[in-house]
Amino acid sequence: ADGGQNNSKLLHNEFSDHRKMFLELRSAMGTLSFSQGEQMEIFQVVCALLHLSNLTLNGAFVDVNDGEECKLDENSVSLQRALSLLGVSYEALDSAVTTVQFKAVDELVTKNLSASQAAQAVQALIKGVYDSIFTILVGRINSCIAGASTSGDTEQNSGGAFIGLLDIFGFETFQKNVFEQFCINYCNESLQQQ
Repeated sequence: ADGGQNNSKLLHNEFSDHRKMFLELRSAMGTLSFSQGEQMEIFQVVCALLHLSNLTLNGAFVDVNDGEECKLDENSVSLQRALSLLGVSYEALDSAVTTVQFKAVDELVTKNLSASQAAQAVQALIKGVYDSIFTILVGRINSCIAGASTSGDTEQNSGGAFIGLLDIFGFETFQKNVFEQFCINYCNESLQQQ
């Protein structure tokens, strides 16, 4: 009833009414022609990634064979929520982040990762998915700004109008880094690589 004002200490640009801020986000996404289903899919994936980020902390992996390999802690609440939101099995995610496969001669070899290596694999997974979401959002913004050409390319590809993001200060200057600051830094890194 209070718009989230008493539920959290989060204050973003003097915006303390979380409900109103979320409704404005949904409205903006609607303006960009994101259907309600697409919006919910984006929110679901972002929530899953936030839960996955907890797996980079100590205790998210159980050591096996004196630390030579590891597995995800099946009792982790964050893991269970991430699996549910992503719609993947424990076995699939565990294998994806605790092992690496490579081809040696004509044979596919699987190597087990340590807990610290697996945590890095989770971080890489999170970054890759955030990159995909960012690309989708910027692509949709550019499509709305410039419109699509007959070949399916946006005008950005043909030298027309497009949007670019840049934060000249970076998030390193803040005492406490929050999700928005992570997104700003990630955008900067993506733009610098183009």
